[in-house]
Amino acid sequence: MTTVTTPIELQRSNPMLRLLNHELMAAYIDENLLDRAHLDVRTSFIFYDALGLFEFALADMPNESVLQGFYNNTSVRFWSQGIV
Repeated sequence: MTTVTTPIELQRSNPMLRLLNHELMAAYIDENLLDRAHLDVRTSFIFYDALGLFEFALADMPNESVLQGFYNNTSVRFWSQGIV
């Protein structure tokens, strides 16, 4: 049995959760617009907690060691490219 030590890709969520995550990401961008204006709900790399709720977003996918750090030091358990 393999132990997961990095976030796994989230393929799809339910429509209500997708709408909530879209709104959470919009609020995240608005919170620091000058630094986050380049983020896009369709193309950015989105990170979620164990319930599939938005945590934060990055423009580029981090490397494996950064992903492992997210898994070990934050509540991030899933990722996707764009809100799914």
